[in-house]
Amino acid sequence: MPITHAKVALVLIVLGMLAADSAAALEGGRGGLFRRRHGVSMTEATNAPKKSQSSDTDAKKFVEYYEATVRPLEIEAARLSWVANVTGKEADFQAKQAAEDKLDFSLADAKRFAELKAIKEGGVHDPLLARQIAVLYLEFLGRQVPPELLKKISAKSNAVEREFNVYRYDVNGKKLTDNDISKILVESHDSKERQAAWEARMSIGRTVLADLKAVVALRNDAARKLGFNNFHAMQLTLSEQSEEQVLKLFDELEGLTREPYRQAKAEIDAALAKNYGIPVDELQPW
Repeated sequence: MPITHAKVALVLIVLGMLAADSAAALEGGRGGLFRRRHGVSMTEATNAPKKSQSSDTDAKKFVEYYEATVRPLEIEAARLSWVANVTGKEADFQAKQAAEDKLDFSLADAKRFAELKAIKEGGVHDPLLARQIAVLYLEFLGRQVPPELLKKISAKSNAVEREFNVYRYDVNGKKLTDNDISKILVESHDSKERQAAWEARMSIGRTVLADLKAVVALRNDAARKLGFNNFHAMQLTLSEQSEEQVLKLFDELEGLTREPYRQAKAEIDAALAKNYGIPVDELQPW
């Protein structure tokens, strides 16, 4: 068949169309595959801002600063807390409080927190570093309130803690330690003795009530300054939890354990009643 100019022109048009389709297919094929894998096109990925390598460097430097400066303060505060709670001495509790204040003030450093926040928001490439920065951010966040408020919280909290540590319970004219009370409640079969010990243990509530209320108010004040409804909500957030998650979990646990608990409680009550020689319905909290 002779090749005419019209046929040549038609072939050229078809080849042009095929070339255009191939180019589109290339972008739609490789680009489409790229989009399905990464959520963006190759063009968008090419033009997207990249996480700076300096962000990882800054993150590493901050972690090193924390390990060299803040971590030793945490260890010292924990050590002195142990000492204070073993001895119960006022001087040891004062040393404990001073160490905790020093740690709080270090974490409350606004300049360091701004640096940490910038690193977090800038994005960190290395996943381990990113996780370290996320955890540190939450630790520092909880202290971003006026230092004098942190100091008040520390003072009241330590006052309550020491009172629990050194409190002596009056049972029939005798001053007993918490261990003494526990011994009575574990070993005694005398209902009146047990009742006296149990009620004595409850008496500490009246002693610490004022300071405990003050701690609650101060903690809630600090939480609200950081944008939280209260201290409880703040602590859940700083622990990477939510009130909804916790309530849902406990609702599920209650549903799963309700019947096993009822059965176990019945067995325990029966054993206790037999042990004390009384009917089950006469069992008391002590």
